[in-house]
Amino acid sequence: MQQYDITPQLIKEVFRKALRTKTYWRLPPGERAILYLSSKLKRIRSKILKQILLKIISKVAPAVARRIIAFKIGLKIAYQRVKQALEWGYTKALEWLKDKTYILYLGWTHITNPPWHIEINLQEILEY
Repeated sequence: MQQYDITPQLIKEVFRKALRTKTYWRLPPGERAILYLSSKLKRIRSKILKQILLKIISKVAPAVARRIIAFKIGLKIAYQRVKQALEWGYTKALEWLKDKTYILYLGWTHITNPPWHIEINLQEILEY
């Protein structure tokens, strides 16, 4: 199952993948310790820890990190579009926020756009 947020289950999967592909040993000792200890947590609530883990995940499993970033960007764009649609009186637009494939689609199209088309500040989105 695809995950779009940094959860303990995702961290455990990334940790196992890092051990299996031996990228775990290529990480600096501090990042190895964070990844190992985070895999033992029951819940991750800290925004700072999630940012650090996203950087570590991007080194171990870049595809997973890109998927998470694309989902965050897509969610931000979807909120903007739903807000605009509600202003126009289209109440069914709230269902767009439940459609994960639509949100992921918005994120991927935003990421793959040339830089001169990008309107959203990525730093603001990644701070979540």
